[in-house]
Amino acid sequence: MKRLTVTQRGTRLLLAGYPASAAIRKLPDADAKELRVLALHQAEVNFCCEALKQFLELDLEKQPIVARSLWLAALESYYRCFGTDKARTLLSPKKVLKPFPGAQEVFEMYMKLHEQHRVPLENPYVQAVIGIVINPAKEEKSIADVVSVSGTALVIEKKHAKQLLQLATVTLARIEEQRQLFREAILKKFTAKDHKSLLALDELSFPTPAV
Repeated sequence: MKRLTVTQRGTRLLLAGYPASAAIRKLPDADAKELRVLALHQAEVNFCCEALKQFLELDLEKQPIVARSLWLAALESYYRCFGTDKARTLLSPKKVLKPFPGAQEVFEMYMKLHEQHRVPLENPYVQAVIGIVINPAKEEKSIADVVSVSGTALVIEKKHAKQLLQLATVTLARIEEQRQLFREAILKKFTAKDHKSLLALDELSFPTPAV
């Protein structure tokens, strides 16, 4: 996978690394759809890997907030690529992890943990208890205050991060395999076109988001 340096001018995208090119054009959606979806998944899983690598460098006792943030961000980025989403085709864990014995079980274990951390309602990992502070019998008021204590229990150990990183790494490898297949199909189709029709394609750019 070739990493590119990209700069943006307005909506136009400029790519470094192709100094001899005549132009860089955007593929039509019909041809680019599958590869575009895989590129989005690749970005998410790459983020997951980088977050986990930084997590593994932390002192978990001295940096609990940073540790929690990186761990939850890694879980969210990875599992966002699976499940159900009408906006894009999601990855199938059975297909992605099939060549790796035991990977499916690890996937499901961390998916359950991810879901526990996402649920905004009370669950074994996110709880709140309410109590009253009772004054001594000699005081005029029997109750001094009503207090609430909330807590979030995160199951975080570096061995967990290492397991999830292994899972993300094999997922990246499978995504890259699929990207290469679509890339070869695109090259075959567009290599057959003449130079003039290639230059007639739209410039490479990000669409302007609708607000």
